[in-house]
Amino acid sequence: MSFWTEVRMPTEQELLVGFYDLAGYMQSAGREWLGQRGFKTSIVVKLHRGPIAIGRVGSPGEEIIDVYGKTVNVAAALPSSGLAITPAVFRSLQAETRKLFKKHTPPISYIDMADARPD
Repeated sequence: MSFWTEVRMPTEQELLVGFYDLAGYMQSAGREWLGQRGFKTSIVVKLHRGPIAIGRVGSPGEEIIDVYGKTVNVAAALPSSGLAITPAVFRSLQAETRKLFKKHTPPISYIDMADARPD
């Protein structure tokens, strides 16, 4: 048994959250096979790291483990057409691995005039 299968009550954990969207097929041989037949494939991966709420949801006897929170929302909303990671993920990488990425300026967002300016 593991922590994940033994979760009974909602709890908070620090986790890496990822979204993986595959259009087409996932193995390289399959991608080539589909490409030869005119099908386009692409893979989109979005990663963020931070606190999440984890717990069981669903009808009695049909519960599944699910995660919630701002960390999940940030990961899901990352703009990407390939691989995108947040600064929290980047900072957790080893120095050699960090050299494989380049910084991308985030999009501008607007807030209500009455809201305090974010840090």
